[in-house]
Amino acid sequence: TVDLFKENKFTPEDVISAYTLSMETIELAMKYNKALKDAGGRSGAKAEQNIPKLETSAANVEALFSECGAADCSSLISIFEPKFAEMQNDIEWLKKTTKLLDKTDCSDKPFFATAAEQLYKLEPSAEAAHNLARLFLKREDYSKADGYYDEATKLQEEPATKAIYFYEWSNLAFAQSNFSKVRLLSRESLQNNPNDGRP
Repeated sequence: TVDLFKENKFTPEDVISAYTLSMETIELAMKYNKALKDAGGRSGAKAEQNIPKLETSAANVEALFSECGAADCSSLISIFEPKFAEMQNDIEWLKKTTKLLDKTDCSDKPFFATAAEQLYKLEPSAEAAHNLARLFLKREDYSKADGYYDEATKLQEEPATKAIYFYEWSNLAFAQSNFSKVRLLSRESLQNNPNDGRP
């Protein structure tokens, strides 16, 4: 797909569709192999060998996608924005859209805010709250950013990701010269990931 895109035979939308399908397929294969690994036995041993290969495949797909030039902000928004009215109640579509926009540094665009807020309204999640926190931080709406960082840290269960959220939130508190809050949030970040020296 990337080669055909470079030859002007495929559109950015073709590349984005292929990328989405590839990543979904790899994610399903990862879940399947992790389940086999947990079950043990001969199949489990083979699955354990497959997991690093799948991780490499995912990294290769990500690299191809980010380097090919199909996924710039204007291309993504021109593809997704016209579909929003029809797809605004489709949670999976909103997740894919916000993830791609975030990956390509489009989180400061108005359409990202529209999609992220709609996703959060339909399905409050740590990822959606985090997207909104960063969005309002960029817009310098600090009280909204603060509220969404609070939501993100409450909803996130994975410690390393939670640590990142607390660290980012501490930077917001630092920018507001709220040093006691910086200390509190930095400690929370370290509790979740003691190996990160930034807090």
